[in-house]
Amino acid sequence: MKKIILITVVLFLICLITPSGGETARVFKDELGRAVTLEKAPQRIVSLAPNVTEILFALGLGDKVVGVTNFCNYPEEAKQKEKVGMLLNPNIEKILTLKPDLVVWNTEGENKQTFIKLSKLGLKIFIIGPRTIEALFNSIINVGNVCDKRKEAEDLVLSMKKRLSSIEEKLKGVKKVKVLFLLDLKPLISVSKNSFHGEMIEFAKGENIESSSPDRYPRISWEEVVKQRPDVIIVSNHREDFRKLFAEFKNSPAIRVTPAFENNRVHEVKSDLVDRLAPRIIYGFENLVKIIHPEAFFIEP
Repeated sequence: MKKIILITVVLFLICLITPSGGETARVFKDELGRAVTLEKAPQRIVSLAPNVTEILFALGLGDKVVGVTNFCNYPEEAKQKEKVGMLLNPNIEKILTLKPDLVVWNTEGENKQTFIKLSKLGLKIFIIGPRTIEALFNSIINVGNVCDKRKEAEDLVLSMKKRLSSIEEKLKGVKKVKVLFLLDLKPLISVSKNSFHGEMIEFAKGENIESSSPDRYPRISWEEVVKQRPDVIIVSNHREDFRKLFAEFKNSPAIRVTPAFENNRVHEVKSDLVDRLAPRIIYGFENLVKIIHPEAFFIEP
């Protein structure tokens, strides 16, 4: 009799955690340590950050993505998806109409009040928050796990690591040069060693002139630029008025006296490749290396 009762209890517990379709509910921990329970692999995903969208598409989940932010512009198919507003202030009503079974968010753009509202409405939210390249690899694996794309995620991370190793091989023996990297021109916003941009510069054998700043993205004065005398200046071209500002920047007195200007080494770099912790960051690494150490890519005839 006791055995029959025990079997009945076990079967009851299984029914509690197993959806009617027969799949067993799974519990995942996101990168804030929150438990996210899913009854099945998500079929309708809303992405609330451009780097999240790139990860989802890179894992072959483009057909599952039903909504993205206004800034999600890659790959081309992402532009055709329903827009759910801005990164910091998504349109909750729009998200609800899309009936997602998973919302993937990035801590860099997290809006606490919106997060609380979406949670209270019963939406499943999985949060990632990579701030380093290694953390990006972990985020890709985590998204792969929660979306039932573990193998694809592992293959993607492996290919990215191989590409990095290939780039690193080219840099053997090069000498460091002084680099100024700017995220913005008005005001001048640079990057420190505490940012992933700083990590990229270090990888590319550059000496970041703002490396010691306690801020991830410190402001820098024109006087400091003159004092530091960078050998290479790299500017992210994310602004709509970039062309005008960049021309003014290159002709400013502070820039014209730098070794970078004297040696024609003031460059722009595509923002999407260097400002997003997404799979294409590997191309960002390659672009920075080619700018900082073009000699590493010289091939003798």
